[in-house]
Amino acid sequence: MRKLFLFSFLLFLAASTFGQQRNPSLTKQDYLQKSKRQKTTAKLLLGGGLLSFSVGFLTIGGKGTNSVDNGIMLIAGTAAMVASVPLFIIASKNKKKAMSMSLKNQLVPRFEGTGFVYKPLPSLSLKIGL
Repeated sequence: MRKLFLFSFLLFLAASTFGQQRNPSLTKQDYLQKSKRQKTTAKLLLGGGLLSFSVGFLTIGGKGTNSVDNGIMLIAGTAAMVASVPLFIIASKNKKKAMSMSLKNQLVPRFEGTGFVYKPLPSLSLKIGL
């Protein structure tokens, strides 16, 4: 009986919990801000990777330097520079997505009284390039 109660309680608890909330209504401003953050992160990765790679490359063969440390700096710098490429690509896609969205008022025919009247209705338009 105790196991049945515990199982029922856990089943109820699992059924009542929710995962991440989906927010499909991202605005143009949200996409632009997301693109800006991604581009900033990509620039930091590229700059830090270039600096790390340069320091590792320039100190190879120097007196008192450890070749393992230089190798780690070369690998870490290369990895950071390679990791920045997808962020630049994703930032570009988000910026294009933001630029293809616009909010405008469209005139919609509505029946009032004895005829049709055109009333403005706010609408979100999305341009899809084929």
